[in-house]
Amino acid sequence: MQTTPNVKLTINVPADLHLMIKTHAVLTGSTMRDYILNLVTNSMKQNKAKLPNKETMKALKAAKSGKTNLYKNVNELFNKLDKMKK
Repeated sequence: MQTTPNVKLTINVPADLHLMIKTHAVLTGSTMRDYILNLVTNSMKQNKAKLPNKETMKALKAAKSGKTNLYKNVNELFNKLDKMKK
């Protein structure tokens, strides 16, 4: 797998869910970070989620920076990708 820089992801969760995640992480000998990353990675594998190819990554970066003639913004790109899946 290609190594990329880490970025910070912040989400708000209910306090009781936070406590459950923290408890499960401790019981498995993991940090909350590692526990959540493991859950997300396993879920993506089970759902056969695929990483975008080079062409898609290039389009995403261009759309995000506004340097594309194909899409007005990232949302338009994702909407087109969603329609292609149907």
